[in-house]
Order: sequence, then structure tokens, then C-alpha cells
Amino acid sequence: SPAANLDVAGNVKIADGTQGTGKVLTSDANGLASWKTPPITSNGSPILYVSAKSGTDIFWNNGSGWTDSTPGTLGWHPFVLKLNEATDINNIYDPSTGKITITEEGLYYIDSQISYMNTPSSSNPGFDGTSGHLFCELFISNQPSSIENISVIRGVKSTGNSTININRTVLLKPGDTIQILIYSYETANMNNDHTYPSIQRSVSNFELFKL
Repeated sequence: SPAANLDVAGNVKIADGTQGTGKVLTSDANGLASWKTPPITSNGSPILYVSAKSGTDIFWNNGSGWTDSTPGTLGWHPFVLKLNEATDINNIYDPSTGKITITEEGLYYIDSQISYMNTPSSSNPGFDGTSGHLFCELFISNQPSSIENISVIRGVKSTGNSTININRTVLLKPGDTIQILIYSYETANMNNDHTYPSIQRSVSNFELFKL
């Protein structure tokens, strides 16, 4: 006799639109089941949930020059880092807004590299002011969580790029959002030469792992 209310001998097919190769059937707190990608691979390694990279390079402030953009002050207009979607197994990343919206509670690891370039020119002396700072800030649910920056010094240009790294492990819940904002500060004495400084989205990237 059956040992449970549902006792099936043979194959079972459950197709509700969330099914997919390698997914497992999981339940929420109310017992509602759906297919999910398991957070850990068969060898015990964290699985890559989101990978975003590349895009058209961003020339600062849409061509109007560097401006102070202190968080929380009037006139703060940061860039949101928007990269092209490469991997998104649970459809939680929106490349049009650069925003990740978490659907499963858990411990996540964020790893991002943002590339800044200030290409030299024989005909242009570069910035003629003093110095300023370029900040990249990780925002969790519209609140700052981690910040890194590089200095932009008077007259200094580089044939290579400078990379800002943001790495953080954080406990997230459904509905939490992740974005990276880019802004400048202490630029009052710098000129408006916006031709060369840029954020190189072509070699920047963002990855999100669930641990």
C-alpha cells in the first residue's frame, strides 16, 4: 500500500514554465514549489549567478566636463554602471538599469572591476587644475555598502588603464537590489576637458556568486 499521500512509481513531469536543465524543485515558506538552479555545483563550488561585461565607453558627464557629485547633496548625478549581460541564470539582472534584484535569500559574493582611462595626446596638455577623485560605490538596496576610488592628478595622463576593484560578501534577501554608482569629487579646480577621461565599459566586468 502507498506510504504517502502521493506515491508515484515511474517518471514524473512537472512543467510550470520555470523548469530547465539541471534545475531542482524547491519550496518556499508556504509550500509553493518551483524549479530553481542549485546554488552549489556538484563539486561544491559556488555557482555564478550573474556575469555582466563590456559596452560602449562612458566619457565623463556626457561631454559637459567634470563636476562635483557628493552623495546626498543637491545636484548629485552619478553614473550607474550598466554592462551587457553575459550570464543570468535566474533572470535577475536588468542591463538597461544596471540593477540586480535578488530573488533568493542567501550569502552572496560580489566581484567587480571598473576600468578608467585617460589617454595621452600630443596636442592636449591634459587637465590644468589641481586634482580630483573618481569614486566607484557599491549600493545595496539604495544604500552605500562599499566604496573605492582613484585620484586624477593635474596634467597626468596614462597610456594604460587604471582599475578600481570592488569585492564584498553580503547576506541578501528577496527584493534587495545591487548597483554600482560612479561619481567624481573635488573637481572644482579642474578644467572641462572631457575628451579623454572615460570609463572603459569594454574591459569592465561584474560577477555575482551565491555561496
